[in-house]
Amino acid sequence: MGEQMNFLNGYSRLVRGVDQWALNLAAAMLLAIVCVNALSIFFRYVVEAPLSWSEEAMRYGNIWVTYLGAIAAQVRSDHMRLELPYASHPTMGQVLRLFGAAAAIVLALFLVWLGTRGALAALGQRSPSARIPMSLPYAAVPLAGIGILLAAGYSFLCALRRVEEVR
Repeated sequence: MGEQMNFLNGYSRLVRGVDQWALNLAAAMLLAIVCVNALSIFFRYVVEAPLSWSEEAMRYGNIWVTYLGAIAAQVRSDHMRLELPYASHPTMGQVLRLFGAAAAIVLALFLVWLGTRGALAALGQRSPSARIPMSLPYAAVPLAGIGILLAAGYSFLCALRRVEEVR
């Protein structure tokens, strides 16, 4: 039993590290998006020479922020759910926790699989204005899948062992 708890404690630290990494990267990207937007406004209205690449860069930054936020939401169990079935009957709550974690694992596997295919298919392409390699925006999908898979796997193991998740 002690080895299983050590494994779950280590797994919990890994998931919390992934969560912190995703949030820090999302915050940095959000700051970059705000700075690019301010530059875009300045160049458009003050210099009267609009930046051709700013809209694309912000769009692709928003994609990354969204997928990084999905990792953090999975780690923190912040996705929408009804609490009444969990609280009203412990056995039903246990079954729902297992089912929810299993469904998240399946979704994460699809994100990794299809996202990797999409990123690889876009290897030779560049965006029209910013000339960003299109594999970069697509890479957010499988990366989020890996983060969600780690978090959902932890949730599944905790539900299976009937242990409270440490967040």
